[in-house]
Amino acid sequence: MFKKFKLNTLLFLLPLTTLIFCFNSPKNDDEKMQTIMISVRNTLSYLHYSPKPINDAYSQNVYDLYLEMMDPAKRYFLQTDVDEFSKHRTKLDDYLNKGDLQFYNLTYNRLFERMDKIDKMTQDILSKSIDLNEEETFILEPKSKKYPATEQEQYNEWKKFIKYNILQEIETLNSREESQRKKKDSVIKHKMVDTIKVEVLTPEQKRIKATDEVKDLIAQSFRRIKKRKKIDWFYNVHQCLYPSI
Repeated sequence: MFKKFKLNTLLFLLPLTTLIFCFNSPKNDDEKMQTIMISVRNTLSYLHYSPKPINDAYSQNVYDLYLEMMDPAKRYFLQTDVDEFSKHRTKLDDYLNKGDLQFYNLTYNRLFERMDKIDKMTQDILSKSIDLNEEETFILEPKSKKYPATEQEQYNEWKKFIKYNILQEIETLNSREESQRKKKDSVIKHKMVDTIKVEVLTPEQKRIKATDEVKDLIAQSFRRIKKRKKIDWFYNVHQCLYPSI
């Protein structure tokens, strides 16, 4: 039991020590990522107390985890992208053995290609008036969603997403106003010093304020994502390479 505990502890620390070693070594980013892949292979094949077979089943598991991690809400990739990615679904074990980055490069480059287009999409959507009273169906649960088939379909989904968030922001403003009113009424009722200011906005003012808030949040989100370096995104790959430990 003691031996098994030590091995388990070692395996738990290996991903971290591998990263520390690789990122401190004087190599370029691609070489670092390749070194990490080879280290993962060695860990799974030789250092695990019950060596894990690196085969097609392993590859499919890693693929599913990775794709979900890269685009969990299915907002960025199109179905055509996923169809192209799926050709590699049973090859990730081969890439791992060779330290081959082609699948990672493909998905990473495609993600940022889509992100640039979607950034422009959202700016276009927010530059126009959005009918908040129009009834539409918007699916929140990713497992119930499909990847958009076309860029137009993707545009429509982002418009619904933005509309949903604007409505959520308006509801927050309404709730805040109602809460302020109740506190003020309570203060007056109990003849206390009234220092509460109720911010009363018209429906149009709430719409504008909510839209600006959503616009800022989306812009910040894209800026934050685009600041991440390619090797930072590789952490996603690294986590997925240990699906069964």
